[in-house]
Amino acid sequence: MAAGGVSTWFARGCGTREGLIYQALDRFVPVGLVSLSERVFHAPVRPDLVHQVVTWQLSRRRQGTHKVKNRVEVSGGGKKPWPQKGQGRARASSIRAPQFRGGGVVHGPTPRSYDYPLPNNVKRNALRAMLSAKFSEGHLWLAQSGEIQLPKTKVVDRAVRGLGWRSVLIVDHEPSGPGRVTETLARASFNLRHVLVMNVEGINVYDMLRFEELLITQSALESLESRFERYTSLD
Repeated sequence: MAAGGVSTWFARGCGTREGLIYQALDRFVPVGLVSLSERVFHAPVRPDLVHQVVTWQLSRRRQGTHKVKNRVEVSGGGKKPWPQKGQGRARASSIRAPQFRGGGVVHGPTPRSYDYPLPNNVKRNALRAMLSAKFSEGHLWLAQSGEIQLPKTKVVDRAVRGLGWRSVLIVDHEPSGPGRVTETLARASFNLRHVLVMNVEGINVYDMLRFEELLITQSALESLESRFERYTSLD
């Protein structure tokens, strides 16, 4: 089993690092070195930004379908329960008023969206922080290809367990595949709870925190680095 991820093999200088790249998940043998951009993989680790983005992601996932009925929406209660005067009781207009059992709820939850805007720079820097943290902690791995020779769940499961990984997020980029990932890899890992395959465009802070290891294919790495090359300022 390879130990330490690509961070064991880095070389700083000229704005790049070098990482060890392996053939594939089921053929985990080193085949060479690949340059890594320090712009992406040597960013300041910012727990505050990571926390902001995770909170934002979880808020966006909330359905917000909670709903209770107010006194207008509760069925019944159209008739005044007793006369206004002469009963020795407090006046009441409807048995669906909030003070009655079965009445409407005052200021209760209504359907709403929990989404809120977050600066794009915060999202980008949090993503760079997580990638850099995975790199420095030895949990970042590179694969030349996402292709699996035998698209079987047991093949991927055996490969992951053989490497001593408890969970892994695999980031791939295959425009012609289903979900823009390699078809054999997607099929072989579909039923595994400890393996998640996603396209590079979907890489996010929350899923990188959920999964201990991060495996990036070469095509996904090139796409990821070119994305950050478009931004002149990232701090």
